[in-house]
Amino acid sequence: MIGDLISIVARHELDLRYGSATDTDGNSHKYPYIKCSSRTHAKKVSDILDSAKIKNEIDLYEDDDGDDGDGRPIIRKLWSVRMPDIWI
Repeated sequence: MIGDLISIVARHELDLRYGSATDTDGNSHKYPYIKCSSRTHAKKVSDILDSAKIKNEIDLYEDDDGDDGDGRPIIRKLWSVRMPDIWI
């Protein structure tokens, strides 16, 4: 499955990255995700992975990046597509 993912990433010139997580027992794992520039981009990536029968989930991380000087908050939206069944 990871080989199929890497082939798709290379063919479509996607931005593959790895995150890490630790479970309640202290075991750490790495997992792949594809960084996306927008919701539309994430949907396209998800469709590509769906066609290859690779289970995936679109993920949105939002955080507060301060304010713009006039007191309005700057909210960053970081889009990605992760593959929940692939752990390294």
